[in-house]
Amino acid sequence: MWGHGFANRYLDECDQALLVRRYRCPGCRLVLTTRPAQYLSRFQASIADIRYALSQRFQSRRWRSNRSRSRQRHWLKGLLGKIRCHLGCNWAGNPMDAFEQFLAQGICPVGRAI
Repeated sequence: MWGHGFANRYLDECDQALLVRRYRCPGCRLVLTTRPAQYLSRFQASIADIRYALSQRFQSRRWRSNRSRSRQRHWLKGLLGKIRCHLGCNWAGNPMDAFEQFLAQGICPVGRAI
């Protein structure tokens, strides 16, 4: 892997774009971009923010007012889809336990990709 410059990434907690390092694999020519550890790939919100928004939704049945509802719905639908796919349609546990289990397994808990 060798350095391949920098790229701008926009994160919720930053007022400006964050410059992150990019690398290129000499064998397959794939470009990898780094990001802070507390962020999931392809998400601008931190894992803690997503976790808090979903837990608030499950506890109070209301969306957080300071975040976009469409983003929060996207996270919820992604989590419920992962639960159905990986744990089965009849799984009746706490969705936040599944969230933590997916994180521990290295699976993005709120992503739509299966």
